[in-house]
Amino acid sequence: MTRHALPLLLTACILSFIPATGRAGDCTIHTLSECRNTNRLMWDPAFREAREAFIGDRPAGWLYENGTMLGQVNTVLGGPPDEPVYFSDNLVRFSACRPHSCDEKGAVVLTTDGEIVAIGVLHFDVSRSYTDDPMLTILTRKRDDRFQEAADHLIAWYEMVTTDYNNWQKESYGLSDTSDELRKTSDPEIILLAGTPDSQP
Repeated sequence: MTRHALPLLLTACILSFIPATGRAGDCTIHTLSECRNTNRLMWDPAFREAREAFIGDRPAGWLYENGTMLGQVNTVLGGPPDEPVYFSDNLVRFSACRPHSCDEKGAVVLTTDGEIVAIGVLHFDVSRSYTDDPMLTILTRKRDDRFQEAADHLIAWYEMVTTDYNNWQKESYGLSDTSDELRKTSDPEIILLAGTPDSQP
């Protein structure tokens, strides 16, 4: 083997051990099966446009005061991601949490064809009456059977997140099942985004 061939051989060996991750462009709202997590989907320009069209320009103060629904949804979907969860016949949930504040979370439910059915935000109601217990707000444009499937799934997700937190609290601090320190769930707030995207709900 010549000294010129050795570097090429070493390079080929190194590359053979690097896992194929695919291109970022493989994951789009129209190719959800290629999306390994929510962060990958958030990079897709078509998904950004779909969120903008679904939510519009509406005020919200879930995470911070004087914000918009779109901005705060982007915040909770833009942090540490989860893997997608497929459920029902053709629905999938993508979820993530707010950077540096993972108690605040977001989830979007889409059809496997890429249509947004509902968006959920888990928050502490900063602008109205800040609470120690998480709240779930669900956004939708149509309250039909498909939305009900999505809403039921988001409520179960909300309850699972709260239960996981409470179990961690009990294991870490020895809290009892009746401790006031444990978080409680409540009925979700459902906002029907009727009218044009820039109208008020």
